[in-house]
Amino acid sequence: NKFKDMADVLNVDVAWCGQQANEVLIKPTFNTPELTAEFRIILDIKSKRQLALDTILAGVVRPSVGCGRDVAGNVVDIFDKELTVCDLKVNLNQCAKNLANTFMEEWLKTGNEVTDLTGTEVESYILDKVKNALRLDVYDIAWFGDVNSSNDTLASCNGIWTRLIAGANAYEIEKVTISTTLGDCTALDTMRTMYESASDLLDQMPESDKYFALTREMYNNYMTCREDACCGDKSWDMVEMAPRVLMFRGIPVYKKSRWSQIISANGLSHTHRAVYTYNQNLVIGTDAVSDTNTLDFYYVKQDKMNYIDAEFKMGTQYVYGELTVIALS
Repeated sequence: NKFKDMADVLNVDVAWCGQQANEVLIKPTFNTPELTAEFRIILDIKSKRQLALDTILAGVVRPSVGCGRDVAGNVVDIFDKELTVCDLKVNLNQCAKNLANTFMEEWLKTGNEVTDLTGTEVESYILDKVKNALRLDVYDIAWFGDVNSSNDTLASCNGIWTRLIAGANAYEIEKVTISTTLGDCTALDTMRTMYESASDLLDQMPESDKYFALTREMYNNYMTCREDACCGDKSWDMVEMAPRVLMFRGIPVYKKSRWSQIISANGLSHTHRAVYTYNQNLVIGTDAVSDTNTLDFYYVKQDKMNYIDAEFKMGTQYVYGELTVIALS
């Protein structure tokens, strides 16, 4: 079969024994948080969008002496930053013949249509699987995308970490150093330094509108430190009708296990990382206007092959450098 070597979406390694296997078990992936918890999403960007930014107005009051005017300066002082999106795609195949003699055979059509998966339960399963992979890849690119990466997925577009590190090197973003070897309370000391290094603008933002995000090892280090020091389970703040949240000075602290996995799998520098930011400062742009119609599933009879395709655009940017502090080992 000339299609045998083509990469399929499904690689079923379960023997077909009648109707014995009626549930599909997928190896769990990391439960990545919703992008909206960490990023501001800007939709319907076809190529690039200018982000018009203004400075904070202050120092306008003057003593009133006589009848003259004492102009303090311009009210509006606009500068801009560009949010550019990259062209991304998904191209996958699935040969129905490769599902024969598996428990999925029951879901296939019959006769001349046996190789056509459209309208079957297999199609629904494939679309769900691809959508989950797409969400995970988008999240990975959003944080760790780097056009110079040897990882094809991460090389799709520059992500926030690439931009934040470049911003820190340009002295636009405050950077704190983390010890390569984590001590008993390295994470606590790091967040203290990040908090104290923050600009007045970030410091004045409401605690509920900011967050710390830490790699898994840093997060566990902070949790252990808090437990051992004095507070035990009191380190947690309970949120009504929601999971409990670890806090630092009233600011939520997020555990980023996915960060640790990506750093390790790709041999990235800066094993330990942390971000302290305002939750609307990190931006993802996309050409999508909704979460529908992102995947095409179609069958080509001549090829006897099912295709899954998607075309979309995505880009990242931070708005104000002074609204973010990063920490790197």
